[in-house]
Amino acid sequence: MRIRTDKWTWGLAAAVIALTSVRSAQAQTPAGAGDVRLTLEEATQRAVDRAPRLAEARAREAAARSTYDSRKAIALPSGTVSSSISRNNHVDEVLIPSPGGSRVLYPDIPTNYRVRGEALFPVYAFGRVSATLDAARSDIDAASADIRTSDADVRLEASRVYWLLVTTGETVRVLEQSLARADAYVAEVRARVDAGVLPPNDLLSSQAQRAREYVRLVQARNDRAVVELELGRLVGEPAGVHIVATSPVDRVSSAAAAIVSRPPKNCRYRWKTGGARPQGLRLLCGRRRP
Repeated sequence: MRIRTDKWTWGLAAAVIALTSVRSAQAQTPAGAGDVRLTLEEATQRAVDRAPRLAEARAREAAARSTYDSRKAIALPSGTVSSSISRNNHVDEVLIPSPGGSRVLYPDIPTNYRVRGEALFPVYAFGRVSATLDAARSDIDAASADIRTSDADVRLEASRVYWLLVTTGETVRVLEQSLARADAYVAEVRARVDAGVLPPNDLLSSQAQRAREYVRLVQARNDRAVVELELGRLVGEPAGVHIVATSPVDRVSSAAAAIVSRPPKNCRYRWKTGGARPQGLRLLCGRRRP
């Protein structure tokens, strides 16, 4: 009875190994024609072009500029022209006798026309116009800063998800190789058990170790699928599209190099002087005078 149980266990283990080997071979197939190949720069640019918060920030900046233009018109001269027409009923003319003849006291004028023009020239507004313009200009600066912050956030998020996709992909590749080695080890132990060199419990131990490796591989594949969905959402790809990262990991991208080499706003680099030659660069930040 014990021998029959061992045979059923070995048969079930062989079936599981064959099934997982087929799945591992399917996972190791190369990228097909329908896959999307992206570099870091392409993924970042596509994420920036599709970011809703960037579009919202640009709309707020446009609204702030329109508000500034409308408030700037307060300091300009303005003019108003109005006209009106009224129609009255006919009345009997009232005549007043005079030595030279009769004169009309109340004439019959049924239609009346009125035209009026006004011109306003601001002379002194007690600082109201300048304060209003300063507030509108501050709103424009805040909206522009919000655009730069949102742009940096989107680029950072796209870069993080891109390299996370690369990391999870490499994790899957390493675990697939580890599973292949575990399969080889299980086959070797089974051969030794069949030859009578090792006891049957060694085969069960190797199968349990191989099962743990397979669980780790399933978790890594799930993690990569989630990251792939996240990157597809950022760059505008539908769900189910396989994204292949093509940027080399041993070279700094041009976008990252530009961000690192560019000083922040209202900052500049200045050489440190100490002796005959400069000792290095120093970053000076402060409010610039207008």
